[in-house]
Formats: sequence, structure tokens, C-alpha cells
Amino acid sequence: MVKKRILTRSLLLIGFGYLVASGSNAWSQLPTTTQAPVAYSNTFIVTAIDANRMKFPTELRNSGDATIAGVVRGIETQIDRINRLSNGHTAYVAMDIPYGERLPFARLVLHKGPNSQEFWAGKKSYVAHRSEVDNCLITTFGEYKTFVAGSPISEDQIKLFEQAERKVANFPVRILFAPPPYFTETIEQTLPQLPQQLGSVPTTTLTRGMRWAAFGFDPSSFKIEGTIQSETAADAAKLAKVLPSLLANAVSFVPKQQRIWFEALSAEFNNNVAMKVVDNQIRLSLPKVEGDGAGLLSRIARVASGPVRGSTYINRLRAIQLAILNYESANRCLPPNAQQRDEDGKNGLSWRVHILPYLD
Repeated sequence: MVKKRILTRSLLLIGFGYLVASGSNAWSQLPTTTQAPVAYSNTFIVTAIDANRMKFPTELRNSGDATIAGVVRGIETQIDRINRLSNGHTAYVAMDIPYGERLPFARLVLHKGPNSQEFWAGKKSYVAHRSEVDNCLITTFGEYKTFVAGSPISEDQIKLFEQAERKVANFPVRILFAPPPYFTETIEQTLPQLPQQLGSVPTTTLTRGMRWAAFGFDPSSFKIEGTIQSETAADAAKLAKVLPSLLANAVSFVPKQQRIWFEALSAEFNNNVAMKVVDNQIRLSLPKVEGDGAGLLSRIARVASGPVRGSTYINRLRAIQLAILNYESANRCLPPNAQQRDEDGKNGLSWRVHILPYLD
């Protein structure tokens, strides 16, 4: 009887140990900032999002400004979906240096949670491709560009990402910039000076002034803090001197339709960021005035709402125009056709009703 009890306890202990080990292995398979399929040798930006810690102030969600309230509620809807799909685990957005024209530039990587069937449901978009790799749900962006695994990330670049993430570990949103060393060397060798639109400063001002960068964002206070790691203290001072003008000049590369929004963003950043050089680091904080985050968001949203609304109207007009052309192609006349008129040739319904079946 004693031997039987000992055997039973041993089996229970072995079983418990197996469950713990299995749980540990399953947990270790969760993607981290520097694990595949999040980061590869050509990854230069990783954004980590703790969706369950994303909280917006009530005054923004219920703002009297419809633009602000709409933006916040739209973001919250997407955050809730990410939470459901990934079972509350950290989500990652990775940006890669494409080494082929048909490869994606950005990827959204989620841990595969119990609600992953929602990931595959609904209408598929031609600008996003869904796939499943290493127990992760992956969305790649770009027309007809599917997920392709890159080569493993180097140990040196892993260290850069880890150093960057430690600086902003307490933020629910962490934006980490760590360009691959081979890319930095190639840029320095092939492009001695930045383009004239950026001020024609030596490229090393940027490449050596920004070995890695980390930015943390807390939506509850709309607070952003950042650290830029330079190679030396002299490199940090050089980059800090030209950084505001680099940001302002970079707007010239943005398409005209979005330029107004980026100009507003750049102006608000330059006017409201606190920046100081500490040894070989540049430290930033936005906004300068504590507690002014909501006001900063409100100012940006008001400026941005103009082009956003304008592009919405243009897209609607294009959809109507396309529906009319499709109607004409199908019926050989503009709406309404002869069958849709009464004996007197009058149309009882507006032409808008007749093109409804041709609107997407």
C-alpha cells in the first residue's frame, strides 16, 4: 500500500512537472521584440503595443470635437480587435528594408489566441495579406505582397533592440529603431551627403547620431518620451542641432495629399518638444508642458481634419462616377433605362437609386 501511494505521488509530481514545463515552453513561444517572425536581419523598426494597457482619457473619447472623438473611438475599436485575436498579449508592427520589389514593407504580428478564427473572417482587402507562421497571425501590407520570412537577426542588432526597449519599458506603446549595421555602412559609403531637400548635411550626422532610438507613448496622458543613442557625445550634439530642420524638411518627400497633415505634425513637434543632450544621448519629451497632451492632440486633429474630410468627399465622388460608368456598361444608357420608366417616359425614382447596385 505504501509503495502504491509513493508511486501515485511520483506520477502526480511528474505530471505536474510536465504541465509546468509544457506551459513554460508554450509561453516561451510567444513572440518578443527580437524573435521571429517579428524581427529579421532586414528589420529596422519594431513597434510593441500592449493593447490591454491602451487607455485613452474619457474627455477625448467623449470630446465635443467629432474628429477627435471619432479618431479615438476608431483606434479603440482596432485595439479591442487586436486584444481579442492575441488573447491580450503584446502585438508587434515590424518594418523591414525590402530586398525585393514584391516584398512587404510592414507587418502586423499577433500571438495566435483562442479567437483567431476572427482573423480569417470578413472581407479580404487587396492591400493586406493574411498568413499564419510560428503560431502567430501575420498581416502584411502592400498590394499582392505576401509574408516572406527573412534571414535571422544578428546578435549585434538584437542587443540594439534590447537596449532601446529597456529605455521605454514602462510605456504601453514602444517604438524601437535599430537599423542593421550593414545598412548603415552601405548608406554611409553610397550617400556621403543627405539630399538637398534635407539640408545636404553629411550622412554620418544621421547614421552616427542615431545608432538606435526608442520612443514610448502613453495614450492616457498623450505623453511621448524618447531617447536617441549616438556613437559619441559629439555625434549627439551634431544631430540635436539639425534635428528640427531635418524633420521640417522631410515633409517635402510626403505626397501632396498628406503634406498638410505632416506639416502640422512637424510644426507641433518642433514647437512642443523638449530636447536635451546628455553625454552620447539625445533625450526628448513631448509635450513640453506637463498635462498638455490633450491640447496637443486637439490642435493636430483640427488641422488634419481638413484634408481628411476633403479626401473622403473625393473618394465618394469617384465611387459614384464609377457606379454610373458600370451602369452604362451594363445597360447601354445612363440611368434610368427604358424599362425603368413609366408609359409617359417619366422616372419615378431618382437616378441615385438606380446606381445603388453598382456601388461597392
